Amino acid sequence: MPRMNFTRLALAAVAAVIADFAYGFVVYGNVLTSSFLAEGAIYRSAEAQMQYMPVGAAGLVLAMAAAVMIYAVSNFHGVGGGLQFGLLIAIFSIGTNVVVNYATLNMSEDHAARMVMAALGEWLVVGAVIGLVYRRT
Repeated sequence: MPRMNFTRLALAAVAAVIADFAYGFVVYGNVLTSSFLAEGAIYRSAEAQMQYMPVGAAGLVLAMAAAVMIYAVSNFHGVGGGLQFGLLIAIFSIGTNVVVNYATLNMSEDHAARMVMAALGEWLVVGAVIGLVYRRT
């Protein structure tokens, strides 16, 4: 296993969380607002979502910490490697989240397709940021 620099791990995780929050605000919070509203029967109201935001934020921090740790033990390097890593994580996330949610929730095909594209973009951004920030020792 490669030797890990915990300060760099922490910096990369913080950068990933910030990037994901920013991406989420723009894409999930603004660009896809009408898509979420059209699927109102399967999502909490905006007010209720705000009540659960700390739980969601904690889950995101946990996920980004895990992603950085996985990246750190991989053979990926730099921004290009981060994009490759992000693509793999996106495929994993799309399969375990979007596709499973489409199969189990009353979600339209259009919304599922938008969620696939949003997840792909999200993990490409996060992967690139991790690759940019994390440097092996």
